[in-house]
Amino acid sequence: FGPGFSLTGEVQLEYAWSDGYDDTIGHTDLTLGWRNQGDIGFGIDLGLEGYHSFQDDYGFSTNWAALVLMTSNGELAIGRPRSSLDGMFEMPEIGGSKLITMQLGNLTNSTLWSIPFMDVVDVIGVTYKGTAGALHYGAGYHQIDWMGLEAEVTELGATYQLGQTKLYGGYSRLEMAGLDWTTSQLGALYEADRWSAGAKFSRTSFAFVGDYDMIALFGDYSVTDALSFGVQLVRVDLLGPSTNLYGLTTEYGIGQGSYAGLGVAKSSESSDAFYTASVGFRF
Repeated sequence: FGPGFSLTGEVQLEYAWSDGYDDTIGHTDLTLGWRNQGDIGFGIDLGLEGYHSFQDDYGFSTNWAALVLMTSNGELAIGRPRSSLDGMFEMPEIGGSKLITMQLGNLTNSTLWSIPFMDVVDVIGVTYKGTAGALHYGAGYHQIDWMGLEAEVTELGATYQLGQTKLYGGYSRLEMAGLDWTTSQLGALYEADRWSAGAKFSRTSFAFVGDYDMIALFGDYSVTDALSFGVQLVRVDLLGPSTNLYGLTTEYGIGQGSYAGLGVAKSSESSDAFYTASVGFRF
């Protein structure tokens, strides 16, 4: 796109099937950024996020747009910026399925995870992301108007690189009509030359309802530079009996950012397995 421009994110086509179910889903998560090349630091971020079900012919998407002011320590985004927690610490999709990740919602994502899947919503806010040595941190404040219902979201998060280990902590709070909805997350990831292993804990608390918890263990091994295998073990407690989710994945890098993947996921509450086949491109 020329000097100062960058395109980051991912597009993916996922085919998922199980007993009595099959669907093809398109996922989009892209950000086009521009930073000026002069002495005064400023820029623009434009984002598109959403999904589309080809089986049922429906989908949702949202646009992000923010003016970015650059400082000596980080970037301040004003307007309609993405969550400041996006991309800080991402656990792999269970069984390679983004659809399962969507269903788990804010247990694996920020409190703003549902915004791309709401038809009528208006979001304005400000975020700040900075770096101090091995510490990367972010904070954000967002105001949401959804069909006359107003809400406020506050977010804080940080990662710390300790050798080959990344440590993560995140917190977000949504307040609507005097009710609170908070999500707290802790994570750790160790990365070696050919393999990695990580863990993540997430707790979402609803006022007058209770806590939703998730504990995830995951790892992967690269057989070659292109071929890798992964395993995911997740325990979810949604105000009742706990559910265990098990996932196996394999991915082959075709080259230049493109890839193909296969996966299978199994729940302790069901005898049926959930299979996925996907192709995509990472920018």
